[in-house]
Amino acid sequence: MLRNHVNLLWLPQSQTVVAVFECWESEAKEVCCFLKRHQFSAVKLPIPQSVMDITIANSCILTSSDIDVLQQLADGHTINEIAKGKRKQGRIYQRLYHIRQKLGARHTLHAVATAIRRGYIKIEPNIADRQEAVAIIVCICSKNKRGDLEAALAELQRTGKILLSPRSLVPSLTQLEIQTLQLLADGKKSREVAQMTSKRRRSKERSKRLDWITEKRLKSIREKLHAQHNAHAIRIAMELGLIW
Repeated sequence: MLRNHVNLLWLPQSQTVVAVFECWESEAKEVCCFLKRHQFSAVKLPIPQSVMDITIANSCILTSSDIDVLQQLADGHTINEIAKGKRKQGRIYQRLYHIRQKLGARHTLHAVATAIRRGYIKIEPNIADRQEAVAIIVCICSKNKRGDLEAALAELQRTGKILLSPRSLVPSLTQLEIQTLQLLADGKKSREVAQMTSKRRRSKERSKRLDWITEKRLKSIREKLHAQHNAHAIRIAMELGLIW
């Protein structure tokens, strides 16, 4: 599945903004020339063959329906959207329960992270089922030209050269927020995360209070990553290389 955004990343070390997006292979040269005419450095990246020929190890563990549910969760769809109605939500929750058992996951976020690590969920563009190949374009500019770059990307989007709508600059997560996501991806529960990431000893605090501490932190993470829910945030963080 295609990414639903253009990554605009701020690199403080080099004081530059990097845009990463996708376009059709046949239009990649034209897109690069357009950006260069606007005085931006743009280059097309080759898509490795391994991305095109992804094979899932131990595919007998999860069924195609299991993988589809996890993939939709990782892509930001809610349980209601996956079930296509409230009447079928129970079936999705039941399927997630069996998925967690198959993967040995303690909760759904752990299951999503485990599925990504094992290759069930693809966090790279799936170009195998397209009639035309897709190119990945990387464009670099200085900080003071970010507005001009966004205007150029918007023009490319209007003309249909960019496959997907741009996303605003992804703010950097704090070390505590990254640690929270990593612990959840490793199977820790909300109250355990709160206890492990807090400077104070919280062993005597109520479970609801500990869950609230982690959820408050997750809300900030979702806003920064523009994630629809926690599973979507896990996928984005892993895609950006913040956690694994």
